[in-house]
Amino acid sequence: MSTTMKLPDIDHELARRLAHGARQRAEMQAQIERGEQPEGPRAEWLRTGSRAILHLVAQQYERFTAEHPEQAASLSDALDLLWTARAALLATAPKNTAGGPR
Repeated sequence: MSTTMKLPDIDHELARRLAHGARQRAEMQAQIERGEQPEGPRAEWLRTGSRAILHLVAQQYERFTAEHPEQAASLSDALDLLWTARAALLATAPKNTAGGPR
């Protein structure tokens, strides 16, 4: 079984939507750098998703502590957990996309 994500065909409409998302991400980054709170559907989705991910990380802290009372999870462990998840997510993506290498 392949762990590579199947990409949809990139037609004109999908390319337009992807470009729109890229512009929104760039604008959100500029807003954050100016100390502003980004607004809109993408910003809300990111905030909601981030909270869900942090809740899951907290659950993993609790599970680890319960299973290994001689150890304590740290912020570094949480960052390692997120970094490992990021690496796994990137590993599922194709090495090349329509825009070039990822």
